[in-house]
Order: sequence, then structure tokens, then C-alpha cells
Amino acid sequence: MEWWESLTLLQKIFVGSAIPSSLFIILSYTLSFDVDATFDNFFDFNIDDPLGIFNLRGFMSFLSIGGLTGYGLTLSSNLSHLIAIIGALISGVIAAKATSSLTNFLMKTDSNGNIKTENAIGQRGEVYLTIPANGKDQGKVNVLVQGKLVEFNAITNKGVELKTGETIAVIDIKKDNVLVVESDSNYLKEPDILE
Repeated sequence: MEWWESLTLLQKIFVGSAIPSSLFIILSYTLSFDVDATFDNFFDFNIDDPLGIFNLRGFMSFLSIGGLTGYGLTLSSNLSHLIAIIGALISGVIAAKATSSLTNFLMKTDSNGNIKTENAIGQRGEVYLTIPANGKDQGKVNVLVQGKLVEFNAITNKGVELKTGETIAVIDIKKDNVLVVESDSNYLKEPDILE
């Protein structure tokens, strides 16, 4: 308690963001639950994210590493608060990007092991990241392939957005194993789609 009371307000902000977010990251990887899908589904918004870092793990990495870096920089008496904040922001963005890259790599390794993506054609699944209409952007789906639930990036060529939780059918595969999907209700109305 004495240590906490001895901190400046800025140091408390840095430490207060670093400790809970670090614990969250450790737990999420230890328990291997998909926090990003839950986060994105809860807020259900589309944001232009060219760096691929706007997800919950990325945000928590930003807070964790940024907070620790900022706290470390505030310990040096000859650095200003502005430098500590800028250093925290830069290191946080780098950490978020690294976390996103690691998560994508692990997901590709997991989903590409012995899974043949072409076996997804004709399978049903569920949207967990909204898929914009007319192939404007990618969303994500979970599809049961070869007895394993696998996450794929997906688009739809139909004029209707596919919302989180909707049941979909896989009708094609594009470059980089991106699935082309449509609403399962539409699929059932067009039984010859795979012929």
C-alpha cells in the first residue's frame, strides 16, 4: 500500500492499466478462449483496422506493455511526462501488432494442420464476426470441417449483411482460404447451389 501511495497520478494510471490487462492476457492464452470474437460480437461494429490490432487481445496488450513502458519511463527523473506518454503509446501499438500477428499465426497453424479447406464447401456454420454485404469486406465464421470446429475468414456475395450468430452455408472458396458463404435459409432455397 505504501508503494501505491508513493506513486504519482500518471504512474498509477500506467500501473493500473498494466496489471489487470497483463493478467487478462495470461488467462486468455492459458485457458485458450476466443476473447476477440466475444468482444467483436458484443460491440458489433466495423472499424477500418489496417494494422489488424483492433481486437480485445490487441487492446489488452496495448494497455499492458504500454502501461509497463510508461511506468518505467516515469521512474527516470530526467524524462518528462510527455515522453513517458509517447513512449507508452508507441510500445503499446507495437505490442498490439505483435499480439495480433501471433494470434493470426496460431490460428492458421491450428486451422491448417490437417484440415482441407475445400472440405468446408457444403458445410454449415455460424457467423461470429459480421460479414458485410456484397463482398465489401471479410467477416469470420466457425464451420465444422472434418469433425473439428474451424475459424475462417469469410465474405458473402449476396446483398444482405450476415450478422453475428446467423447460420450460414459455405458455397465456395476464394484466394487465401476465404470462404464464400450465404445465409443458411437462402442456401436451403437453392439446393442446386453445389451442383
